[in-house]
Amino acid sequence: SGVAPVVQIWDLLSRTLIARLAGHETKSIGGVFGLRFSPDGQFLATGDFAGTVRLWNLGTNKVDWRTNEPIALGSHGHPISSLVFSADGQRLVSTSNDHTAKVWDVPNQRELATLRGHAGRVWGAAFIRDGKTLATTDKNGRLKLWNVDLPPEDNLFARRAFRGQTGFSGDGRFLASEDGQEITIWDLVKSNATQRINGGSFAFSPADNQIVVVSLAGRLQVWSLKSFSEVGPRDTTTNRMGWKSPSFSARGDRLAVISSEGDIHLWTLAGWDELPKIGAKADWVLFARDGESVLSGGSRSEISRWRIGTGERVGTFSPDSSGVQCASISPDGRLLATDYGDTDTVRLWDVATRREIAQFKGGESGHAEQDVVPRSLQADPPW
Repeated sequence: SGVAPVVQIWDLLSRTLIARLAGHETKSIGGVFGLRFSPDGQFLATGDFAGTVRLWNLGTNKVDWRTNEPIALGSHGHPISSLVFSADGQRLVSTSNDHTAKVWDVPNQRELATLRGHAGRVWGAAFIRDGKTLATTDKNGRLKLWNVDLPPEDNLFARRAFRGQTGFSGDGRFLASEDGQEITIWDLVKSNATQRINGGSFAFSPADNQIVVVSLAGRLQVWSLKSFSEVGPRDTTTNRMGWKSPSFSARGDRLAVISSEGDIHLWTLAGWDELPKIGAKADWVLFARDGESVLSGGSRSEISRWRIGTGERVGTFSPDSSGVQCASISPDGRLLATDYGDTDTVRLWDVATRREIAQFKGGESGHAEQDVVPRSLQADPPW
């Protein structure tokens, strides 16, 4: 996608172009601005500069995509900014410059609702795990929640501007967002029910409804969202100031956090037993999928993998991996995405081999450009 109104489909393993979908070519003005495969891979949704949303039935591998005609679901009348399917593939949501999001019925190929309430371009949308709650964000930093089963005028959960970290609890019931001074937590089951904690960065436990918060003074706190009370930690070590970048293991049984000196401190949550610290000079830390090692990096250090318990450095990523401001690991633990903060490039790494496999370069709008992965094409990908 891009300025040309043509969609290209590539085979990742062979790195060859296998199809060009030209349904936008003569029926719209401008390029294709949004792409999204349905979860089962049967459909491809596309949106263009004119605001038209189209659905391509890819069917099986035997389909002749060159003659496949798309289904025009409808139009916003303004450029499309993003597309997202629900987990079951029954609904498609499009967002646009017209300050709205539209919900489409995929099997019946019709519009279900137009969600109004944003005061600016709607940048993106995401379904929560229940498949009914939709989160949308706009250019002004506002985040809104909608129940797509309710009438559009009745289903707005939240009306507040956010410019900091946001996240959902593991079961999708709670949403938290911070503005630098305060963390607001919504109970999505109870619609507008909210609680507030003074603090900055936070992390949800994936195992139960607990949230770890770094207070404004830099103290570490753990809150139960069931009782909305502080439940830990009991260790006096955590009363020191300057903590940042809290992170839970995938099982939720361990917590890692960075000290003001850049050391990685770790605890087992049962009993709050502290494990040996790791002198990493790091700004962030993430658990590897195995739960027995962590990844770290920062302005003063390269990305490294460390073994929990011994503090042994298992390996280091390339020498030019230093300076990463934030990172995210894929749910299966195979891939690490990193951002340097002062560039428009996101780098993708294979965790097992510690090799860089792709670079994604964004334009001025922050969207990925078409020619994004020059390095990944120079060497065989590790998968």
